[in-house]
Amino acid sequence: MLFQVSVLCFFLALVIQFVKFRTSRYYQLLKKIPGDKGVPLLGNLLEAFTNVNRLVERGIELRQTYGSTFIEWMGTISCVFLCDPRDLEIALNKSSALAKPRPYKVLELYLGYSLITADPTDWKRFHKIITPAFGLPTLKSFIPVFNEKSKILVEVLKRHEDGQPFDMLDYMMMCTLDIVTETSLGSNMNVLKNKRMDIVKSLQAAEDVIYYATLRPWCWTPALIKSTSTYKKMVNGVKGMWDYADYIITQKLSDGSRESNSCRMVKTVGEISDESLDVEKKRLGFLDHVICGLNDGSPLLKQDEIKDNTITVIVGGMGTGSLVMSASLMLLGLHRDVQEKVVKELEHIFGDDIDRAVTYEDLMQMVYLEQVINETMRLYPPVPLTGREATDEIKLTKYTLPAGTYIAIPVSLIHRNPEYFPDPNRFDPDRFSPENSANRHPFSFIPFLGGRRMCIGKKYAYMQMKIILSTVLRSYEVLPCGSREEMEQLQFKMTLHMVNGNNVKIVPRKR
Repeated sequence: MLFQVSVLCFFLALVIQFVKFRTSRYYQLLKKIPGDKGVPLLGNLLEAFTNVNRLVERGIELRQTYGSTFIEWMGTISCVFLCDPRDLEIALNKSSALAKPRPYKVLELYLGYSLITADPTDWKRFHKIITPAFGLPTLKSFIPVFNEKSKILVEVLKRHEDGQPFDMLDYMMMCTLDIVTETSLGSNMNVLKNKRMDIVKSLQAAEDVIYYATLRPWCWTPALIKSTSTYKKMVNGVKGMWDYADYIITQKLSDGSRESNSCRMVKTVGEISDESLDVEKKRLGFLDHVICGLNDGSPLLKQDEIKDNTITVIVGGMGTGSLVMSASLMLLGLHRDVQEKVVKELEHIFGDDIDRAVTYEDLMQMVYLEQVINETMRLYPPVPLTGREATDEIKLTKYTLPAGTYIAIPVSLIHRNPEYFPDPNRFDPDRFSPENSANRHPFSFIPFLGGRRMCIGKKYAYMQMKIILSTVLRSYEVLPCGSREEMEQLQFKMTLHMVNGNNVKIVPRKR
Protein backbone atom coordinates (compact mmCIF):
# COMPACT_ATOMS: atom_id res chain seq x y z
CA MET A 1 0.00 0.00 0.00
CA LEU A 2 2.83 2.42 0.93
CA PHE A 3 4.58 1.66 -2.37
CA GLN A 4 1.41 2.36 -4.36
CA VAL A 5 0.90 5.67 -2.57
CA SER A 6 4.52 6.67 -3.24
CA VAL A 7 4.17 5.87 -6.94
CA LEU A 8 0.92 7.81 -7.12
CA CYS A 9 2.50 10.83 -5.40
CA PHE A 10 5.45 10.68 -7.78
CA PHE A 11 3.27 10.73 -10.87
CA LEU A 12 1.05 13.40 -9.37
CA ALA A 13 4.11 15.58 -8.81
CA LEU A 14 5.13 15.01 -12.45
CA VAL A 15 1.67 16.04 -13.66
CA ILE A 16 1.74 19.20 -11.54
CA GLN A 17 5.18 20.16 -12.85
CA PHE A 18 4.08 19.41 -16.42
CA VAL A 19 0.98 21.60 -16.09
CA LYS A 20 3.03 24.36 -14.47
CA PHE A 21 5.55 24.18 -17.31
CA ARG A 22 2.89 24.25 -20.05
CA THR A 23 1.26 27.36 -18.55
CA SER A 24 4.54 29.24 -18.01
CA ARG A 25 5.52 32.29 -20.09
CA TYR A 26 8.58 30.34 -21.17
CA TYR A 27 6.46 27.70 -22.90
CA GLN A 28 3.78 30.11 -24.13
CA LEU A 29 6.39 32.11 -26.05
CA LEU A 30 8.15 29.06 -27.46
CA LYS A 31 5.05 27.15 -28.60
CA LYS A 32 4.54 29.85 -31.25
CA ILE A 33 7.74 28.74 -32.97
CA PRO A 34 7.24 25.91 -35.50
CA GLY A 35 9.18 22.68 -35.21
CA ASP A 36 9.14 18.96 -34.57
CA LYS A 37 7.81 18.61 -31.03
CA GLY A 38 9.00 14.98 -30.76
CA VAL A 39 7.51 12.61 -28.20
CA PRO A 40 6.01 13.64 -24.84
CA LEU A 41 8.53 14.36 -22.06
CA LEU A 42 11.57 13.36 -24.16
CA GLY A 43 11.02 15.71 -27.09
CA ASN A 44 13.61 15.08 -29.83
CA LEU A 45 16.21 13.32 -27.69
CA LEU A 46 15.58 9.91 -29.25
CA GLU A 47 15.97 11.37 -32.73
CA ALA A 48 19.31 12.90 -31.78
CA PHE A 49 20.64 9.66 -30.26
CA THR A 50 19.54 7.33 -33.05
CA ASN A 51 20.56 9.57 -35.95
CA VAL A 52 23.86 11.10 -34.82
CA ASN A 53 25.32 10.56 -38.30
CA ARG A 54 22.39 12.33 -39.95
CA LEU A 55 22.39 15.59 -38.05
CA VAL A 56 23.42 17.62 -41.11
CA GLU A 57 20.73 16.06 -43.30
CA ARG A 58 18.14 16.38 -40.53
CA GLY A 59 18.93 20.07 -40.15
CA ILE A 60 18.35 20.61 -43.89
CA GLU A 61 15.04 18.75 -43.70
CA LEU A 62 13.85 20.82 -40.72
CA ARG A 63 14.87 24.07 -42.43
CA GLN A 64 12.93 23.11 -45.56
CA THR A 65 9.88 22.05 -43.54
CA TYR A 66 9.59 24.80 -40.92
CA GLY A 67 11.43 27.78 -42.38
CA SER A 68 14.26 29.95 -41.12
CA THR A 69 13.33 29.66 -37.42
CA PHE A 70 12.37 26.35 -35.84
CA ILE A 71 12.49 24.63 -32.46
CA GLU A 72 13.66 21.27 -31.12
CA TRP A 73 13.03 20.01 -27.58
CA MET A 74 15.37 18.03 -25.31
CA GLY A 75 12.90 17.13 -22.62
CA THR A 76 11.81 20.52 -21.28
CA ILE A 77 14.91 22.25 -22.64
CA SER A 78 14.20 24.26 -25.77
CA CYS A 79 16.67 24.71 -28.59
CA VAL A 80 15.68 27.35 -31.15
CA PHE A 81 17.53 27.29 -34.48
CA LEU A 82 18.11 30.69 -36.09
CA CYS A 83 18.79 30.59 -39.84
CA ASP A 84 17.68 34.13 -40.72
CA PRO A 85 20.66 36.57 -40.83
CA ARG A 86 18.40 39.36 -39.55
CA ASP A 87 17.59 37.39 -36.42
CA LEU A 88 21.23 36.42 -35.99
CA GLU A 89 22.30 40.04 -36.13
CA ILE A 90 19.82 40.89 -33.38
CA ALA A 91 20.71 37.95 -31.15
CA LEU A 92 24.50 37.92 -31.51
CA ASN A 93 24.79 41.62 -30.73
CA LYS A 94 22.81 41.29 -27.49
CA SER A 95 24.58 41.17 -24.14
CA SER A 96 21.83 38.73 -23.11
CA ALA A 97 23.15 36.22 -25.69
CA LEU A 98 26.78 36.04 -24.55
CA ALA A 99 26.33 32.97 -22.34
CA LYS A 100 27.08 29.46 -23.59
CA PRO A 101 24.47 26.70 -23.10
CA ARG A 102 25.01 23.85 -20.69
CA PRO A 103 26.39 21.33 -23.26
CA TYR A 104 29.51 23.50 -23.38
CA LYS A 105 30.34 22.10 -19.93
CA VAL A 106 31.38 18.95 -21.79
CA LEU A 107 33.63 20.97 -24.11
CA GLU A 108 35.14 22.56 -21.00
CA LEU A 109 36.57 19.13 -20.10
CA TYR A 110 38.52 19.26 -23.37
CA LEU A 111 39.47 22.94 -23.69
CA GLY A 112 39.24 23.99 -20.07
CA TYR A 113 37.60 27.20 -18.87
CA SER A 114 38.56 29.56 -21.67
CA LEU A 115 37.42 32.07 -24.29
CA ILE A 116 35.12 29.50 -25.86
CA THR A 117 33.54 28.05 -22.72
CA ALA A 118 33.69 30.84 -20.09
CA ASP A 119 30.65 32.64 -18.72
CA PRO A 120 30.15 36.25 -19.95
CA THR A 121 31.94 37.91 -17.04
CA ASP A 122 35.11 35.86 -17.35
CA TRP A 123 34.92 35.91 -21.15
CA LYS A 124 35.14 39.72 -21.06
CA ARG A 125 38.16 39.50 -18.77
CA PHE A 126 39.89 36.89 -20.94
CA HIS A 127 39.05 38.80 -24.12
CA LYS A 128 40.56 42.04 -22.81
CA ILE A 129 43.87 40.33 -22.00
CA ILE A 130 44.12 38.04 -25.03
CA THR A 131 42.98 40.30 -27.88
CA PRO A 132 46.29 42.26 -28.10
CA ALA A 133 48.06 38.96 -28.81
CA PHE A 134 46.18 38.88 -32.15
CA GLY A 135 47.03 42.43 -33.18
CA LEU A 136 48.44 43.06 -36.65
CA PRO A 137 52.06 43.73 -35.59
CA THR A 138 52.14 40.40 -33.76
CA LEU A 139 50.49 38.56 -36.65
CA LYS A 140 53.07 39.98 -39.05
CA SER A 141 55.78 38.60 -36.79
CA PHE A 142 54.28 35.11 -37.28
CA ILE A 143 54.67 35.19 -41.07
CA PRO A 144 58.17 33.60 -40.99
CA VAL A 145 56.72 30.71 -38.96
CA PHE A 146 53.89 30.24 -41.49
CA ASN A 147 56.44 30.25 -44.32
CA GLU A 148 58.84 27.86 -42.60
CA LYS A 149 56.19 25.24 -41.82
CA SER A 150 54.63 25.57 -45.29
CA LYS A 151 57.99 24.78 -46.88
CA ILE A 152 58.32 21.71 -44.65
CA LEU A 153 54.84 20.63 -45.72
CA VAL A 154 55.84 20.87 -49.39
CA GLU A 155 58.89 18.70 -48.71
CA VAL A 156 56.89 16.08 -46.80
CA LEU A 157 54.28 15.93 -49.59
CA LYS A 158 56.93 14.79 -52.09
CA ARG A 159 56.13 11.21 -51.09
CA HIS A 160 52.71 11.69 -52.73
CA GLU A 161 53.70 13.49 -55.94
CA ASP A 162 53.08 10.32 -57.98
CA GLY A 163 49.43 11.27 -58.44
CA GLN A 164 47.99 8.59 -56.15
CA PRO A 165 45.12 9.52 -53.77
CA PHE A 166 45.91 10.34 -50.14
CA ASP A 167 44.20 12.11 -47.25
CA MET A 168 45.44 15.70 -47.09
CA LEU A 169 43.82 16.41 -43.71
CA ASP A 170 46.44 14.49 -41.72
CA TYR A 171 49.26 16.56 -43.19
CA MET A 172 47.42 19.86 -42.79
CA MET A 173 46.72 19.08 -39.14
CA MET A 174 50.37 18.28 -38.45
CA CYS A 175 51.46 21.47 -40.22
CA THR A 176 48.99 23.72 -38.40
CA LEU A 177 49.77 22.05 -35.07
CA ASP A 178 53.44 22.94 -35.56
CA ILE A 179 52.49 26.50 -36.48
CA VAL A 180 50.06 27.11 -33.64
CA THR A 181 52.31 25.63 -30.93
CA GLU A 182 55.20 27.82 -32.06
CA THR A 183 53.09 30.97 -32.36
CA SER A 184 51.27 30.34 -29.07
CA LEU A 185 53.85 28.61 -26.86
CA GLY A 186 56.99 29.82 -28.62
CA SER A 187 58.10 26.18 -28.86
CA ASN A 188 58.64 24.00 -31.94
CA MET A 189 57.05 20.54 -31.69
CA ASN A 190 58.28 19.36 -35.12
CA VAL A 191 55.20 17.15 -35.52
CA LEU A 192 55.23 17.43 -39.33
CA LYS A 193 58.93 16.85 -39.84
CA ASN A 194 58.82 13.79 -37.58
CA LYS A 195 55.50 12.65 -39.13
CA ARG A 196 53.83 12.32 -35.72
CA MET A 197 50.39 11.33 -37.00
CA ASP A 198 49.74 9.61 -33.68
CA ILE A 199 49.35 13.01 -31.99
CA VAL A 200 46.83 14.13 -34.60
CA LYS A 201 44.87 10.86 -34.35
CA SER A 202 44.74 11.16 -30.55
CA LEU A 203 43.29 14.66 -30.77
CA GLN A 204 40.75 13.50 -33.36
CA ALA A 205 39.73 10.63 -31.10
CA ALA A 206 39.24 13.06 -28.21
CA GLU A 207 36.95 15.16 -30.42
CA ASP A 208 34.84 12.07 -31.13
CA VAL A 209 34.41 11.43 -27.42
CA ILE A 210 33.45 15.04 -26.68
CA TYR A 211 30.90 14.99 -29.50
CA TYR A 212 29.40 11.77 -28.11
CA ALA A 213 29.04 13.32 -24.66
CA THR A 214 27.62 16.63 -25.92
CA LEU A 215 24.53 14.88 -27.30
CA ARG A 216 23.73 13.19 -23.98
CA PRO A 217 22.28 15.46 -21.27
CA TRP A 218 23.40 13.14 -18.46
CA CYS A 219 26.98 13.93 -19.51
CA TRP A 220 26.49 17.70 -19.11
CA THR A 221 27.46 17.53 -15.45
CA PRO A 222 31.29 17.35 -15.32
CA ALA A 223 31.29 15.53 -11.98
CA LEU A 224 29.29 12.68 -13.52
CA ILE A 225 31.19 12.33 -16.78
CA LYS A 226 34.57 12.35 -15.05
CA SER A 227 33.75 8.96 -13.55
CA THR A 228 33.00 7.37 -16.91
CA SER A 229 35.15 5.47 -19.40
CA THR A 230 34.19 8.14 -21.95
CA TYR A 231 36.10 10.76 -20.00
CA LYS A 232 39.13 8.49 -19.64
CA LYS A 233 39.23 7.99 -23.42
CA MET A 234 39.14 11.74 -23.95
CA VAL A 235 41.94 12.32 -21.43
CA ASN A 236 44.11 9.70 -23.12
CA GLY A 237 43.68 11.59 -26.37
CA VAL A 238 44.66 15.04 -25.13
CA LYS A 239 46.98 14.29 -22.19
CA GLY A 240 50.13 14.67 -24.29
CA MET A 241 49.08 18.12 -25.49
CA TRP A 242 47.99 19.20 -22.02
CA ASP A 243 51.26 18.09 -20.45
CA TYR A 244 53.36 19.74 -23.16
CA ALA A 245 51.52 23.06 -22.81
CA ASP A 246 51.68 22.89 -19.01
CA TYR A 247 55.44 22.30 -19.11
CA ILE A 248 56.11 25.29 -21.40
CA ILE A 249 53.79 27.56 -19.41
CA THR A 250 55.43 26.60 -16.12
CA GLN A 251 58.86 27.28 -17.61
CA LYS A 252 57.85 30.72 -18.86
CA LEU A 253 56.13 31.71 -15.63
CA SER A 254 59.13 30.65 -13.58
CA ASP A 255 61.57 32.59 -15.79
CA GLY A 256 62.69 35.47 -13.60
CA SER A 257 63.79 37.48 -16.61
CA ARG A 258 60.43 37.53 -18.33
CA GLU A 259 59.57 41.06 -17.19
CA SER A 260 62.75 42.55 -18.59
CA ASN A 261 62.88 40.49 -21.79
CA SER A 262 59.41 39.33 -22.87
CA CYS A 263 57.59 42.51 -21.96
CA ARG A 264 60.17 44.77 -23.54
CA MET A 265 59.92 42.78 -26.78
CA VAL A 266 56.11 42.75 -26.69
CA LYS A 267 56.10 46.53 -26.43
CA THR A 268 58.64 46.76 -29.23
CA VAL A 269 56.46 44.68 -31.54
CA GLY A 270 53.48 46.89 -30.74
CA GLU A 271 55.35 50.07 -31.55
CA ILE A 272 57.38 49.07 -34.62
CA SER A 273 55.96 47.95 -37.95
CA ASP A 274 59.23 48.02 -39.91
CA GLU A 275 59.56 44.66 -41.67
CA SER A 276 63.35 44.93 -41.46
CA LEU A 277 63.28 44.48 -37.69
CA ASP A 278 65.09 41.29 -36.67
CA VAL A 279 62.55 38.46 -36.92
CA GLU A 280 63.86 36.57 -33.90
CA LYS A 281 63.35 39.61 -31.70
CA LYS A 282 59.77 39.92 -32.92
CA ARG A 283 58.73 36.26 -32.79
CA LEU A 284 56.75 36.28 -29.59
CA GLY A 285 53.91 33.90 -28.90
CA PHE A 286 50.51 34.18 -27.33
CA LEU A 287 52.01 33.28 -23.95
CA ASP A 288 54.53 36.13 -24.03
CA HIS A 289 51.72 38.67 -24.44
CA VAL A 290 49.61 37.17 -21.67
CA ILE A 291 52.55 36.96 -19.28
CA CYS A 292 53.51 40.53 -20.13
CA GLY A 293 49.93 41.54 -19.34
CA LEU A 294 50.42 40.24 -15.81
CA ASN A 295 53.26 42.68 -15.36
CA ASP A 296 51.40 45.61 -16.88
CA GLY A 297 48.57 45.65 -14.40
CA SER A 298 46.01 43.81 -16.59
CA PRO A 299 43.41 41.65 -14.82
CA LEU A 300 45.20 38.65 -13.44
CA LEU A 301 44.99 35.27 -15.13
CA LYS A 302 45.73 32.29 -12.95
CA GLN A 303 48.10 29.65 -14.28
CA ASP A 304 45.19 27.29 -14.98
CA GLU A 305 43.42 30.05 -16.92
CA ILE A 306 46.56 30.70 -18.96
CA LYS A 307 46.84 26.98 -19.70
CA ASP A 308 43.16 26.59 -20.63
CA ASN A 309 43.18 29.57 -22.99
CA THR A 310 46.44 28.39 -24.56
CA ILE A 311 44.95 24.93 -25.20
CA THR A 312 41.92 26.63 -26.77
CA VAL A 313 44.16 28.65 -29.09
CA ILE A 314 46.08 25.51 -30.08
CA VAL A 315 43.04 23.29 -30.73
CA GLY A 316 41.11 26.06 -32.49
CA GLY A 317 44.07 27.10 -34.64
CA MET A 318 44.88 23.52 -35.62
CA GLY A 319 41.53 21.93 -36.38
CA THR A 320 39.46 24.51 -38.23
CA GLY A 321 42.14 25.79 -40.62
CA SER A 322 43.17 22.23 -41.52
CA LEU A 323 39.64 21.32 -42.54
CA VAL A 324 39.19 24.44 -44.67
CA MET A 325 42.52 24.06 -46.50
CA SER A 326 41.98 20.35 -47.16
CA ALA A 327 38.50 21.02 -48.55
CA SER A 328 39.84 23.93 -50.64
CA LEU A 329 42.39 21.66 -52.33
CA MET A 330 39.73 19.01 -52.95
CA LEU A 331 37.52 21.61 -54.64
CA LEU A 332 40.40 23.02 -56.68
CA GLY A 333 41.17 19.52 -57.92
CA LEU A 334 37.58 19.11 -59.06
CA HIS A 335 37.33 22.61 -60.55
CA ARG A 336 40.44 22.97 -62.67
CA ASP A 337 39.33 26.31 -64.14
CA VAL A 338 39.22 27.82 -60.65
CA GLN A 339 42.62 26.33 -59.81
CA GLU A 340 44.04 27.90 -62.97
CA LYS A 341 42.75 31.33 -61.92
CA VAL A 342 44.38 30.93 -58.49
CA VAL A 343 47.68 29.90 -60.10
CA LYS A 344 47.60 32.87 -62.48
CA GLU A 345 47.12 35.18 -59.52
CA LEU A 346 50.08 33.57 -57.75
CA GLU A 347 52.23 33.82 -60.90
CA HIS A 348 51.38 37.52 -61.08
CA ILE A 349 52.62 37.92 -57.50
CA PHE A 350 55.63 35.56 -57.49
CA GLY A 351 56.49 35.01 -61.15
CA ASP A 352 58.19 31.62 -61.56
CA ASP A 353 59.83 31.76 -58.13
CA ILE A 354 58.25 28.91 -56.18
CA ASP A 355 60.67 29.30 -53.29
CA ARG A 356 60.23 32.96 -52.34
CA ALA A 357 58.74 33.43 -48.92
CA VAL A 358 55.32 35.07 -48.72
CA THR A 359 55.28 38.64 -47.37
CA TYR A 360 52.43 40.60 -45.84
CA GLU A 361 52.17 42.64 -49.05
CA ASP A 362 51.78 39.41 -51.01
CA LEU A 363 48.86 38.39 -48.81
CA MET A 364 47.02 41.60 -49.67
CA GLN A 365 47.22 40.68 -53.38
CA MET A 366 45.78 37.16 -52.94
CA VAL A 367 42.26 38.38 -53.61
CA TYR A 368 40.97 35.45 -55.65
CA LEU A 369 42.57 32.89 -53.35
CA GLU A 370 40.68 34.48 -50.46
CA GLN A 371 37.46 34.16 -52.49
CA VAL A 372 38.18 30.43 -52.89
CA ILE A 373 38.76 30.10 -49.14
CA ASN A 374 35.51 31.94 -48.40
CA GLU A 375 33.50 29.81 -50.81
CA THR A 376 34.98 26.68 -49.25
CA MET A 377 33.99 27.88 -45.75
CA ARG A 378 30.52 28.70 -47.06
CA LEU A 379 30.00 25.15 -48.31
CA TYR A 380 31.94 23.38 -45.57
CA PRO A 381 32.15 25.60 -42.47
CA PRO A 382 34.60 23.91 -40.06
CA VAL A 383 32.28 24.59 -37.12
CA PRO A 384 28.82 23.93 -38.58
CA LEU A 385 26.85 24.44 -35.37
CA THR A 386 27.40 26.57 -32.31
CA GLY A 387 25.20 27.94 -29.56
CA ARG A 388 24.29 30.57 -27.02
CA GLU A 389 21.88 30.76 -24.10
CA ALA A 390 19.48 33.66 -23.69
CA THR A 391 19.84 35.10 -20.19
CA ASP A 392 16.97 37.55 -20.80
CA GLU A 393 14.14 37.82 -23.29
CA ILE A 394 15.28 38.55 -26.86
CA LYS A 395 12.79 39.93 -29.38
CA LEU A 396 13.50 38.73 -32.91
CA THR A 397 11.82 39.76 -36.16
CA LYS A 398 8.88 37.36 -35.64
CA TYR A 399 9.30 35.66 -32.26
CA THR A 400 10.44 36.38 -28.73
CA LEU A 401 12.92 34.05 -27.05
CA PRO A 402 12.40 33.72 -23.29
CA ALA A 403 15.28 33.61 -20.83
CA GLY A 404 16.75 30.13 -20.63
CA THR A 405 16.32 29.36 -24.34
CA TYR A 406 19.22 27.59 -26.01
CA ILE A 407 19.99 29.41 -29.27
CA ALA A 408 21.37 27.11 -31.97
CA ILE A 409 23.32 28.77 -34.79
CA PRO A 410 23.42 26.25 -37.68
CA VAL A 411 26.19 27.83 -39.75
CA SER A 412 25.99 25.15 -42.44
CA LEU A 413 22.28 25.94 -43.05
CA ILE A 414 22.79 29.71 -42.97
CA HIS A 415 25.54 29.47 -45.59
CA ARG A 416 23.29 27.57 -48.00
CA ASN A 417 20.35 29.93 -47.87
CA PRO A 418 19.27 30.39 -51.52
CA GLU A 419 17.98 33.89 -50.74
CA TYR A 420 21.57 35.05 -50.28
CA PHE A 421 23.43 32.38 -52.27
CA PRO A 422 21.47 31.29 -55.38
CA ASP A 423 22.07 27.68 -56.41
CA PRO A 424 23.65 27.26 -52.96
CA ASN A 425 25.28 23.84 -53.50
CA ARG A 426 27.35 25.06 -56.46
CA PHE A 427 31.01 25.95 -55.90
CA ASP A 428 31.53 29.50 -57.19
CA PRO A 429 34.26 31.72 -55.65
CA ASP A 430 32.93 34.72 -57.61
CA ARG A 431 30.14 34.93 -55.02
CA PHE A 432 32.73 36.66 -52.86
CA SER A 433 33.98 39.17 -55.41
CA PRO A 434 33.71 42.75 -54.11
CA GLU A 435 30.77 43.56 -56.39
CA ASN A 436 28.81 40.42 -55.46
CA SER A 437 29.47 40.79 -51.73
CA ALA A 438 28.68 44.49 -51.45
CA ASN A 439 24.96 44.28 -50.62
CA ARG A 440 24.85 40.87 -48.97
CA HIS A 441 23.73 40.73 -45.35
CA PRO A 442 26.86 40.50 -43.14
CA PHE A 443 25.35 37.71 -41.05
CA SER A 444 24.61 35.52 -44.09
CA PHE A 445 28.27 34.38 -44.02
CA ILE A 446 29.62 33.73 -40.53
CA PRO A 447 32.43 31.14 -40.51
CA PHE A 448 33.93 33.03 -37.55
CA LEU A 449 30.49 33.96 -36.23
CA GLY A 450 29.76 37.62 -35.60
CA GLY A 451 28.57 40.06 -33.01
CA ARG A 452 30.06 40.51 -29.59
CA ARG A 453 31.56 37.06 -29.11
CA MET A 454 33.00 36.35 -32.55
CA CYS A 455 36.29 34.49 -33.01
CA ILE A 456 39.33 36.68 -32.33
CA GLY A 457 41.56 34.47 -34.52
CA LYS A 458 40.01 35.49 -37.86
CA LYS A 459 43.01 37.44 -39.22
CA TYR A 460 45.41 34.76 -37.97
CA ALA A 461 43.39 32.08 -39.79
CA TYR A 462 43.31 33.92 -43.12
CA MET A 463 47.05 34.64 -43.02
CA GLN A 464 47.86 31.03 -42.19
CA MET A 465 45.56 29.56 -44.84
CA LYS A 466 46.73 31.92 -47.59
CA ILE A 467 50.40 31.23 -46.95
CA ILE A 468 50.04 27.44 -46.74
CA LEU A 469 47.75 27.12 -49.77
CA SER A 470 49.79 29.50 -51.94
CA THR A 471 53.00 27.63 -51.05
CA VAL A 472 51.49 24.23 -51.88
CA LEU A 473 49.88 25.43 -55.13
CA ARG A 474 53.11 26.98 -56.38
CA SER A 475 54.78 23.58 -56.07
CA TYR A 476 51.98 21.12 -56.88
CA GLU A 477 49.11 20.75 -59.28
CA VAL A 478 46.03 19.25 -57.66
CA LEU A 479 44.24 16.61 -59.74
CA PRO A 480 40.60 15.49 -59.59
CA CYS A 481 39.91 12.93 -56.88
CA GLY A 482 36.45 11.69 -56.01
CA SER A 483 33.40 13.86 -56.71
CA ARG A 484 31.34 16.69 -55.24
CA GLU A 485 28.66 14.14 -54.39
CA GLU A 486 31.18 12.29 -52.22
CA MET A 487 32.25 15.56 -50.57
CA GLU A 488 28.61 16.19 -49.67
CA GLN A 489 28.58 13.07 -47.48
CA LEU A 490 29.24 14.95 -44.26
CA GLN A 491 29.48 14.03 -40.60
CA PHE A 492 29.07 16.56 -37.85
CA LYS A 493 31.29 15.97 -34.83
CA MET A 494 32.48 19.07 -33.03
CA THR A 495 33.69 20.10 -36.47
CA LEU A 496 32.49 19.17 -39.96
CA HIS A 497 34.14 16.12 -41.52
CA MET A 498 34.03 14.38 -44.90
CA VAL A 499 32.79 10.83 -44.38
CA ASN A 500 35.09 9.53 -47.14
CA GLY A 501 38.13 11.54 -46.05
CA ASN A 502 39.83 14.62 -47.52
CA ASN A 503 41.37 12.82 -50.46
CA VAL A 504 43.42 14.57 -53.15
CA LYS A 505 46.00 13.77 -55.83
CA ILE A 506 49.05 15.94 -56.53
CA VAL A 507 51.84 16.08 -59.11
CA PRO A 508 54.73 18.55 -59.42
CA ARG A 509 53.51 21.74 -61.12
CA LYS A 510 55.00 22.24 -64.57
CA ARG A 511 56.38 25.68 -65.42
